[in-house]
Amino acid sequence: SVVQFEAQRALVQEHASNVTLRVLRTGSLEGKTEVHWSTVDGTAKAGSDYGTQFQSAGPSGVLEFLPGASVMTLVLGPNDPAPDEAGVPHIRILRSRDFEPSETFTIRLTGAGVGAQAEVSVEIAPHGRAVSFTNSRYDVAANAESAVLVVQRIGALEEGVSVEYRTRDVSSVTGRRPYTPVSGNLSWAPGDREDKTITVPLLPGTTRGPVVAVEISEALNATLLQPALALVVR
Repeated sequence: SVVQFEAQRALVQEHASNVTLRVLRTGSLEGKTEVHWSTVDGTAKAGSDYGTQFQSAGPSGVLEFLPGASVMTLVLGPNDPAPDEAGVPHIRILRSRDFEPSETFTIRLTGAGVGAQAEVSVEIAPHGRAVSFTNSRYDVAANAESAVLVVQRIGALEEGVSVEYRTRDVSSVTGRRPYTPVSGNLSWAPGDREDKTITVPLLPGTTRGPVVAVEISEALNATLLQPALALVVR
């Protein structure tokens, strides 16, 4: 007998239906065959992203193929197993309230007779919405009349989000400000994934180094990610 996963990758969402992984036994189906399965952290961590909350030891167990059996399954997802999944190993995906990027962990088979496809890479899809600058520093020419900073929306698009912005002095600036203060609101409608820009007028002068800082805050219906403060540098 050779035992291995049917697929190399799986995608699961924190707020969607469970996903079923199939483990196949090929070759001789006589007698019983046992293999051990375990989970290995990647960017997703046991106890916070999957498994049992606050338990850093990832889920593991044994798959037992009875005589004649060629398929066993593992269930992944945030929901309790269905009634017809009683006794099927379940790896729970833990729900989060705030934004989380795409994260991965691995399910691994070990034991005699395990085939080449002994691992599945599980991706937990991004959850929630977030806003941040695309960079923490924007360099401009010495004679530039303005600086353009880019703000990005990340994650789910089903709902609209917004963020406030304003300019701030930096410690290296003394005397007359080398820029014109600006403030305002950036908003994204549902389905809008386009980057938004903030334009800061710059005044002529000999200032070198950091000229102004721009801060985004008060994110509505989204998580504010870093960088939330960006410097304009001549």
